Amino acid sequence: MKRAIGGNVRRVSPRLAVAAIATAIVTIGVSTPALAQRVVTHRVKRGDTLALLAGEIYGDRRYAILIMAANNLAHEAELRPGSRLKIPTNHEITTSAGDTLESLAEQYLGDPERKKFLANFNDISSTASLPAGVAIKIPLVVTHTAADRERISSIAASYFVASKKGKTRLIKQYNFLTGDVLEPGQSIEIPIDNVEVRPSRRSRPDADSRARARKRIQTQKQARRVLADAQRAWYAGDYDAVKQLLTAVDTAYLDAEDAIQLDLLVGRTHVAFGETDSALARFKKVLERMPDHTLNPYEYSPKVRQLWRTAGGKVGSSN
Repeated sequence: MKRAIGGNVRRVSPRLAVAAIATAIVTIGVSTPALAQRVVTHRVKRGDTLALLAGEIYGDRRYAILIMAANNLAHEAELRPGSRLKIPTNHEITTSAGDTLESLAEQYLGDPERKKFLANFNDISSTASLPAGVAIKIPLVVTHTAADRERISSIAASYFVASKKGKTRLIKQYNFLTGDVLEPGQSIEIPIDNVEVRPSRRSRPDADSRARARKRIQTQKQARRVLADAQRAWYAGDYDAVKQLLTAVDTAYLDAEDAIQLDLLVGRTHVAFGETDSALARFKKVLERMPDHTLNPYEYSPKVRQLWRTAGGKVGSSN
């Protein structure tokens, strides 16, 4: 089993649910940039308690145990004003051009095969093509190491204090397990998918992330503004106008359907000008976003269909 990137872990006792969580190690405190936002620091104020902080941050006081785990606290000790606590969090990242669910799952969850979980966490299809500039939620992940034999159902009941339904299955599938029991020393990753840190307590996106989000909004507006004019120019045979209107649009920031429509039109324009290499490059961009996209043979010329096949694309049957 491939393990998510994380810090050191400790052996924990399965006999007490609270102790099991409190001595588990949350995957924080590492230098990997991908994990840098999994923890925020809180300076303790007079009157703070772990339960109050959990209620404020997670919306549920019972998740105080996650703060205890992050700070190696075995029980709810009195907090000293001025001291600092690590607060484990879920967070959001902003996609870059070329990001896929597989690449993000490998980077943030430790294994590309966890793309279906990343998709589920974000309520999108596991086959979705990701444009640049969109926000993707990364769940809080806890690393749990068994000291003795432990049933996965007991571990699930310990960690998922608000909603336990289906969590045993989630843990087993997330860790590619077939058995129901952990042996001593065996480690698993537990994605706490039902914890949502309140927006006011999350880390702000960095400048590059904010710039990508702004560019996506601007590119969507640009595409809506020019695409209809480009289609009219195409049907009028004004291919120069099509190129001028569309080649400046960065389709990596568009939703897949819009990007495909635009890139296909630009590719057809390159074909009309005999620019084979440029046409192939555009068609390959389409197939990177949507590998199974199939051309309708009645809508495209033989030259376009031929180059589309050269790029690796499929053409539907003409029967």
